[in-house]
Amino acid sequence: MLLSSFVAISTRAIAPFKAASAVATAFSDRLLARGKKSEIRFDIPTQSTGNNVRRASSESTKSFSTSGYGFEYIFSNKLGVGYRSESIQTEIESQGTVTKKQGLQSTALELSYRYVSSKGRSFLSRFNFQVGVGSVFSGKVLKNESSGNDLLSSYNSNHSVLGSTQFGAIGYNLGFMTIHVGYRIWDVWGYHSDSQKNTMDLGHMNWSSINLGAGFFL
Repeated sequence: MLLSSFVAISTRAIAPFKAASAVATAFSDRLLARGKKSEIRFDIPTQSTGNNVRRASSESTKSFSTSGYGFEYIFSNKLGVGYRSESIQTEIESQGTVTKKQGLQSTALELSYRYVSSKGRSFLSRFNFQVGVGSVFSGKVLKNESSGNDLLSSYNSNHSVLGSTQFGAIGYNLGFMTIHVGYRIWDVWGYHSDSQKNTMDLGHMNWSSINLGAGFFL
């Protein structure tokens, strides 16, 4: 009698834990299933460093900043296509005096691959890893001042901005969305010319940025 009562009480006590376990399992399975679907991502650069590689040996970078945005569509097969636009502003100094102020806007198309762990319901399965490369296909010189002279004003008919990008990112699956942080490297050349095709070389801009963003499953 006592044994049967104990078993009945134990069964009732364990029931809520079984239900909670079933709910947790179902939720975890849903997280993993969503991680295999297509996704759209958005992000912005939050921190950056860089310089004009072609500056003179006597010059140094006083300031460098970026702004911009990017969005990307990742297919269910884990391949992604992205569009990105970033603008940079930099000041170059020599012997403590700012001698050049330069600005550049770059637009790139990127291809990427997203990896998601297939190890059941492990903690690592909620993380995803992404790598990609891109090509800068357009842009504009925003500023080119040297020793107080505005070089852009007389050479502002045509702009040529070419280069490449490469990046990596890590994301975390929250179920209905992901959050991710990425590191991206830009390698860009900028030129501008007048109506007679006389060309002014802005230089070779190389910079890296840390990007923060979010993604939503479709």
